[in-house]
Amino acid sequence: MFSLGIAIAAGVLSSVFFILASPSYGTWPLGLLALAPVYYLRLASRKSVTVVATVVFAAAFAFHNAKWYFVFMGNTPVLAFLACLGFALVYYWVVETAVWVGRRRPSLAPLALPIIWVAADAVRTSVSWLESAWFPLYANTQVGNVPFLQLASWGGVHLITFAALGVAAAIAYWLTGPFKPFRAAWAAILLVVFGAVWLGGRGAAEPSVDLSELTVVCVQTGAVHAIPDHDILADYAALTDEALAANPYVDVAVWTETLFCDYGDAETRGKIAYFARSRGIYVVFDCYEEVDEVRYNTAVLLDRNGREALKWRKRHPAPGEPSDRPPKDEPYGVYDAPWGPTGLLICYDDHFPRVARRLAGEGARVFLIPSNNHGYGDDYFYRVHLNNAVFRAVENRCTTAVAAYDGYSAIIDDAGRVVALKDDHE
Repeated sequence: MFSLGIAIAAGVLSSVFFILASPSYGTWPLGLLALAPVYYLRLASRKSVTVVATVVFAAAFAFHNAKWYFVFMGNTPVLAFLACLGFALVYYWVVETAVWVGRRRPSLAPLALPIIWVAADAVRTSVSWLESAWFPLYANTQVGNVPFLQLASWGGVHLITFAALGVAAAIAYWLTGPFKPFRAAWAAILLVVFGAVWLGGRGAAEPSVDLSELTVVCVQTGAVHAIPDHDILADYAALTDEALAANPYVDVAVWTETLFCDYGDAETRGKIAYFARSRGIYVVFDCYEEVDEVRYNTAVLLDRNGREALKWRKRHPAPGEPSDRPPKDEPYGVYDAPWGPTGLLICYDDHFPRVARRLAGEGARVFLIPSNNHGYGDDYFYRVHLNNAVFRAVENRCTTAVAAYDGYSAIIDDAGRVVALKDDHE
């Protein structure tokens, strides 16, 4: 019973650390420690009852990150429960497999956990039918840790997961045995990592691109698209004019993903073009486009003269979205804007690192993103959208602006700092 109590306590402590490290609370240092209690207990004890620690953490980890399934699958709570259970089983086996390796080869214990976890993340996020669980969840604990985030510019979001879990695993390894030079070396590495993070945290990383000449306004409409016959264009125009009244030096306005018009609707397109031309600004808007009975979710960038400068078809329609993917050979367009090469993404696109990486490879240094960002009332899920935009900005060194009708509209510099944020979901 004593071992069972310890196991439950370790699982609960790890779960609390992880939840407090999530962006909703922002205490990111706990993300570097979250798995240390469970991993230490499982490495140090061979009693089978201590497996409960892994069970408790895996269950809490799954529910914290996938509880929005119960809203998304409101009519099928059993499926939502099974989805969370499957999610928990994945990470239960990740931890237990790492423990199995660490017990047989103790020197590999600090590496086994982060390697196996990242491998599981990579497989999970590459399987098309799991695209509703795409994000490397553990990395999100570090999204507010700007110095640490710079690792993502070297190895992407998975490197953040690896580094954070590596710290936790090194602590557990260091505590499970007597002092030895090899263990001391791991302790030294651990102290260097912590020192770099804490010292770097005193001053944010500097952006590598000077965008002082660019002013962006993200126009957040709220969920007005659900109102029958509502004039969404009038809302966009009024809100943009309000922003221009406050700052007449706006270069580009990004409107949210509402598919409020048809790409082939010449009248509406003409009104938007007139608006851009009469205000002397660039405008990004989102619409639906039908070509040969195929429907696309399409974003358009108009220049100051109201002419189409760039078009982007959504590469990753969200699960259940009535849109099609464009052909695989469709080029990734980048527009050479006065402020720098610019690419477009639409909402769910920015959850897939390879899409943003491809645009950056074509030369993009600015991402403009009309987004739905619907969070089903779950603030953590709203933040997942924001977190992914932060990682895409750092990974590709691209300043990013997201306009979300029902989430977090934000402007993020290429060092991952959120320099402007609208968070009231209105």
